[in-house]
Amino acid sequence: MHRNLNRNVLQWRSLALALMGVIWGGVGTPAQEPSPEPAPLIVPLGSTVKLQMSKKQKIKTVTNPKENIISIRTLAGDPTTVLLTGQQDGVTHVELEDTDGNKETREVIVQVDVEYLRMQLRRALPTANVTVIPVSKNADGKTVVLLSGTVTHNSDVAVVRGLVDSMGFKYIDAVRVGGVQQVQLDVIIAQVNRTDLRNLTFNFLGNSRYAGFTSNVGGAATLGGGASGGGATGGGTTGGGSGGGSSGGGSASGISLSGGNNALAWAAAPAATTNLLLGFVHNAWGFQNFLEALRSNGLAKLLAEPRLITLSGRPASFLVGGLQAVPQTGQFGGTGVSFQQFGTMLSFLPIVMGNGKIYLEVSPSVSSLDQANGLTNFNGTNVPGRNINYVTTTVELEPGQTFVIGGLIQHQVQAIINKVPCLGDLKYFGALFRSTQYQDSEQEVLIIVTPWLVDAESCNQRPKMLPGEETRRPDNFELFLEGIIEAPRGPRQVYQDHHYVPAWMNSPSAQLFPCVGKHEGNCSLGGCGINGCGGSIGEPPAAAMPAPPPPPQAPLETPLQPVPSEAAESAAPAAANDSPAAAPEAGGER
Repeated sequence: MHRNLNRNVLQWRSLALALMGVIWGGVGTPAQEPSPEPAPLIVPLGSTVKLQMSKKQKIKTVTNPKENIISIRTLAGDPTTVLLTGQQDGVTHVELEDTDGNKETREVIVQVDVEYLRMQLRRALPTANVTVIPVSKNADGKTVVLLSGTVTHNSDVAVVRGLVDSMGFKYIDAVRVGGVQQVQLDVIIAQVNRTDLRNLTFNFLGNSRYAGFTSNVGGAATLGGGASGGGATGGGTTGGGSGGGSSGGGSASGISLSGGNNALAWAAAPAATTNLLLGFVHNAWGFQNFLEALRSNGLAKLLAEPRLITLSGRPASFLVGGLQAVPQTGQFGGTGVSFQQFGTMLSFLPIVMGNGKIYLEVSPSVSSLDQANGLTNFNGTNVPGRNINYVTTTVELEPGQTFVIGGLIQHQVQAIINKVPCLGDLKYFGALFRSTQYQDSEQEVLIIVTPWLVDAESCNQRPKMLPGEETRRPDNFELFLEGIIEAPRGPRQVYQDHHYVPAWMNSPSAQLFPCVGKHEGNCSLGGCGINGCGGSIGEPPAAAMPAPPPPPQAPLETPLQPVPSEAAESAAPAAANDSPAAAPEAGGER
């Protein structure tokens, strides 16, 4: 009886412990998460893939709802595996059942074999990240794939497209180039034209009562109507001869004698080129000298610095100039107009290469209107011509490198001598019988290009002053009394320490840049330029240099009051004038 009781107690204890273990195990053990669904099985079109159940049980039956997409067959000697063969593109679900009645469903996707394409892209472009996604088939039966991702260089895009085309795929291109692919092109066009012209022509007209002698080589003296020797009507005797006579009372060129008092009364009309005229008059004769002695120097400079930014592989162009209206013959005999560009023009096409260099197709040009090269059409309309310097070339260089893509040095000399035979060949004396013209022209053109890889600037990199923002319109005092049409922005102090201060000295940059003026180097006005108050080259002006720190001193028992020095006293009024309250402004907008 006692044994039976103990046995019952032990059974009850074991049952209680089992119940407690179940309860505590259910509370303390977290719920198991459902196993994730297996990934879809990719079956290449026309290829065969093996399929097994998750625990590799023996497969009893296989359900295939879309036999036109895949075909299923068993593998001899292995009841746990079936073979799936892709028939056409599509998606289906295959249900597998083992011998114990457990079922599993797998999603099967049949698509073209793009794995080989992915492998070739990885081998050709190891730094690229290109994803190939098959989409569908087009009307020709070719598979269309979507290309997405990024490549390192712009030239890699052509490699991706070439591989896809060579393997017989059609593609939708969504590949983009990673990194900075914006190219800024800096172009400098420098042009200088110099001309040197020297002319020397001496003509004279001599005439007396019975004879005349004239030299008109070069046309410095323009003769009148009787130049061929014929006489002209006048109030008295007219001097004829080879030099030609002229009417006694007229204003034509020549020399004539008045018959009333036998006095020489000549009136000569020199040519427009004559700049020196000398004449002698006597009762019975007259002599005139016409001298054209001229030397002129011409200089024309052009400096253009166009800059343009565009994406790699995209062309860009701009024009700073205008459009010239050129008449043209229109329909039915009418007159039309076409517009031709002139000015500073720049067009270029940059391509960032795989090796980091930039391929450039650049075409800079500078043109201007020229009346000398123009023409007049049948309607009397004057159409000016154009002087143009134009370059079209292709270069390849690294970012920041500079190339001179166009250089021209043209030197032209023209010399013309007109002279009287024999007399013009005489030494020294022959200068009276000849005309000399000498023209020396020189033209220099230089075109320099520099490409850069640039990115957009942040908001704190915007320039503080844009063109036109650093100046203001003048007030009446500055406009009418000082003749200033543009003044530096900011408050202005006209008189400082009883000295007149020009407007440009009130500019914030007056102490930073060299300048020329009567106040240059005047230390009382703060100096001028970087070498203002006697500073050496490369040193900042004295006003901009910080004062050295005072040497350390031992503390005194009685604080001493500072004694103003003479320099401090002289600077005190100036400091008071510098304060905004004491500075008399010239008025107007600030």
